[in-house]
Amino acid sequence: MKKICSIIILILLAATLFSCSFVNEVEAGEKIASQLLPSVLELTCSFQASVSSATGFIVDERGYVITNAHVVTNTVDRFVYEASEISANFNRSEEKYLLDIIAYDIEKDLAVLKFQRNDLTLTAVTIGDSENLSYGATIFTLGNAEGYGIAMTKGIISVPIRKFKDSETNIISEVIQIDAAINNGSSGGPLINIEGQVIGIISFKIKKTDTRVEGIGFAIPSKNFMEFFNGAVSQAALA
Repeated sequence: MKKICSIIILILLAATLFSCSFVNEVEAGEKIASQLLPSVLELTCSFQASVSSATGFIVDERGYVITNAHVVTNTVDRFVYEASEISANFNRSEEKYLLDIIAYDIEKDLAVLKFQRNDLTLTAVTIGDSENLSYGATIFTLGNAEGYGIAMTKGIISVPIRKFKDSETNIISEVIQIDAAINNGSSGGPLINIEGQVIGIISFKIKKTDTRVEGIGFAIPSKNFMEFFNGAVSQAALA
């Protein structure tokens, strides 16, 4: 009888712990959305023959935004073309703001933008540590997937840090692998830990024409994009 009671107690404890964990993740997601949505932007990039949607987020209250280089450039026959116009709007707002390109790096897939207006009150995200990540840690993303507006997805860190070699360019980059859903337009969105800190920027996912691939997405670690950002801003100040 005592053994049965012990088993029941263990089951109840396990159920309670699972319930608490689930509630904590739900509460964390709600809190993160509330805190970060004012800092995440829907980007519209106009090129000579096309218009694309993407994501960016504010990293400095002075008006600096970070996104991917492939968001603001187009490569045709090895020539790189910058977007002729980049506009942004905040979540659920139709008011557009123009942004300038401060710097970009194709190999690093990073770009720094800046609001043309200087009279805006902006809120920057909180940057987290990307050097001490764990397998299986809960993460969230915010992105303008398929241009439908900012939406949140949840997943885990599949691989904390890995080296990824691009089969077309042979460029090797350091990335965080995640299983959260990301799609066209998610590029440039923040990768967020359960504390609400941005630990990466969504860059790309694996796609194959002959095979269905799901849950293999990659983000550039915050350490890397902040190094690029600080360098770009320093160079802009000297110009």
